[in-house]
Amino acid sequence: MNAYNTKRDELIKLSNQDHFSNTVNLTKRAFEAEKKLKKLRKQMLEMDPTCAIGDYYSKLPFLLKSDLYDCLNVMPKPAVHHIHLTAAVKVDFLVSKILYYDHVYFNREEQMFKVTKKVVSEPGYVKVNELRQYWSSSQEFDAFMMESILLPDECIKTKEHHVIWKYFQPKFMMCNDLYNYAEFFEKILYRASRDMVEQLVTIIEWKHIFGMVFDEDGILGVERECQIFERVRKVLKERFPLFNMKIVACGLKIVGKDHIQSQIDAYFEAQKYTDMVIGFDMVNEEDFTPPIDDFLP
Repeated sequence: MNAYNTKRDELIKLSNQDHFSNTVNLTKRAFEAEKKLKKLRKQMLEMDPTCAIGDYYSKLPFLLKSDLYDCLNVMPKPAVHHIHLTAAVKVDFLVSKILYYDHVYFNREEQMFKVTKKVVSEPGYVKVNELRQYWSSSQEFDAFMMESILLPDECIKTKEHHVIWKYFQPKFMMCNDLYNYAEFFEKILYRASRDMVEQLVTIIEWKHIFGMVFDEDGILGVERECQIFERVRKVLKERFPLFNMKIVACGLKIVGKDHIQSQIDAYFEAQKYTDMVIGFDMVNEEDFTPPIDDFLP
């Protein structure tokens, strides 16, 4: 064990030699700011020692009202790495904006949304705006929709990552059409990006699965998906010149080798249409999906 620890320490030391922060020289003001932030953190922990480890919904109001959050919220943030659009926009935006379009349907029994301007023949799907009429007010219906989309307390209390997958994965499936219908995809991409810019984020690295965005004619394809990213970036850069976004193509290991290959192909194709695509990643729960070497030729 001692030999293992010694070798481990040597590897960590070697790895740290290439860390990006090695060339960063902090100013006196930076050190003073760090001390103040640590002081605010200490005050929070004295008020509630469990504020960072308690249940999310119960601790969220305390965190959002803290002086530390106020400071972090207005501090410049060079980049947000590894963020999926399907988990980036506020649920309130889906409920208060997207669900008011007349071509959004909901199947209450299956807990699934469908988006189309064509006639829906599948049983169980009803226009959301028609369902809204059966509630006493739009506010109450919006609250019902919000509750349907969000994970309930009993699902998020688990601290074991594998267990929680079975709860949040159906939520992604539930909202798949809301996010990937081309008209909504562009609105959501803009809104989520704008929200992060308002928190002083300069660069966003989107994780994106090509071939998911669709319209009434079917799947858009790589070129048209890239055009959406380009349009949104252009609009935001006109208001915030320093802003930029990047794309990392994602393959779902759980879907299989053909899907992974399709995303690798999309990665190379997308570079013909935009300079945003910078990498490729295979995703899914690491411990319960095939290892990386299973996908080697």
